[in-house]
Amino acid sequence: MKAIQIVAFDLDGTLLDSDKNISERNIRALARCAEKGIYVVPTTGRPTDGVPKRIRELPGVRYAITTNGGAIVDLETGEQLMSCTLSPEKAVELLEITREFDVMADPYIGGRAVTEERCMARLHHYGLSEAMQTMVHDTRDVVSDVVEYVSQVGKGVEKINIFFADIADRAPLRCRLERESGIAITAAMVNNLELNDENATKGNGLMWFLGCLGFCGALLAFVLSFVPPSQISTGSNTVWFSVLIIGCVVVVGAPFVIYALRKPSWKDPQAAAEFAPFHWETQPVATAPVHTNTPERTAKPSETELHNK
Repeated sequence: MKAIQIVAFDLDGTLLDSDKNISERNIRALARCAEKGIYVVPTTGRPTDGVPKRIRELPGVRYAITTNGGAIVDLETGEQLMSCTLSPEKAVELLEITREFDVMADPYIGGRAVTEERCMARLHHYGLSEAMQTMVHDTRDVVSDVVEYVSQVGKGVEKINIFFADIADRAPLRCRLERESGIAITAAMVNNLELNDENATKGNGLMWFLGCLGFCGALLAFVLSFVPPSQISTGSNTVWFSVLIIGCVVVVGAPFVIYALRKPSWKDPQAAAEFAPFHWETQPVATAPVHTNTPERTAKPSETELHNK
């Protein structure tokens, strides 16, 4: 059985209880993971500032996947290691659509959320519990107009979080938003919707994070390989370095050489026809009705029908 190397977990409804607190039992479990050298990674729909301080201070918690995969953040430095955001123009377009309904639509930018004054003054109107209201106060900056703010800031929007005053508006707004391209629509509660770039998911964020860890490990191994082991008699460091560099060039360059020398006969038409594209490569095909100028044919009357006439 392979050893566990990373533990990734959601916050709301998973690690945290209904009052947004973490139990002592969960703290002890995560501390034991850190003691064993396991990466402990919060994976949440919250912005960076929404990751509770008590979780940030847990041993082994260094990185977090936030805003449903919209960003990967170094919690110690606050630096965003990766982001997958909605463009400011797309975010403004989506926010304008939400204004057709009585909603609280908050864009998340740079690890912080913003909300409008009118919404912050009546959080109860949008069905938020006391615990949720406290979290909103702690993680939001207040502006007069979110559309104007996004336009002026001109930065990518990690996520747009929407709360509904009337739950009956949720289905029609979702139906309206599903006609928009390039976005992913999710929900964490019965009275909300969350909008991200179509490639921003917690799963994609986690895969990107693991890929970075693997690359860093491989890079470290490559750098350390320039230190000759004491068990091998290399003769001189020059010879050892030359072998490593030449081997690296061969391994990295071979695929490019093969690609440059490829021949059409190497392709298998059948395999190409059966290759399934990635979901973001699949383009919807619109089928238009076919109109022809051919006159409609009418059935010829039978002899009996002619006789009856």
